[in-house]
Amino acid sequence: MDQNLDKKIEITQRQTEKYIEKNHKFMSEFVNTYKEDSNEAKRSYYMQKLDFDVKEVKGKKALHKLLFRYLEGMQWVLYYYYKGARHWRWYYPYHYAPMISDLGTNIVKDFLDG
Repeated sequence: MDQNLDKKIEITQRQTEKYIEKNHKFMSEFVNTYKEDSNEAKRSYYMQKLDFDVKEVKGKKALHKLLFRYLEGMQWVLYYYYKGARHWRWYYPYHYAPMISDLGTNIVKDFLDG
């Protein structure tokens, strides 16, 4: 039984190391691209991490939905800490956050009013 556990731990460690290496490579490429062209870096981020292209109409709609859900989550967390959880049904349906610069300067007007 210890051999099985040791093998599982080893496999998990290798997978973790691969993930870290892949993420480090992605971040290095992202930073280098961002220095040259921030819009292209953002586009690459959304394409690789969330599978949509922000230069297309469909991608812009997907980005808006992502931003809305992210802000909704921030609102839920604030409500939770200041007043307690109203419910536990809400969840953030994505694995990655939006680029903070995409939230804009007028969050209420852009996302919460309409």
